[in-house]
Amino acid sequence: MPRTRIGRVEEVREGEGKTVPLVPGTSAYVFRYKGMVRAFVNRCPHMGGPVELDVTTGVCVCRWHEASFDACTGHRKEGQAAE
Repeated sequence: MPRTRIGRVEEVREGEGKTVPLVPGTSAYVFRYKGMVRAFVNRCPHMGGPVELDVTTGVCVCRWHEASFDACTGHRKEGQAAE
């Protein structure tokens, strides 16, 4: 996938995230958690639902089925999603 400039690192505030369009039909979710800026393709591996950071738990959650993923590693924690 080609690189996409999304803005300055300083613009991503702690505990906040945003969806950034990439190529048509694909987006990334960019967020800052525990001081680190992270990004991943905004697509749950179960059925392709969008994900977002839950700062109270430190996990990213699929809005469709509530599968959860570790915000630091991306590994599945709970719910329906392929490993």
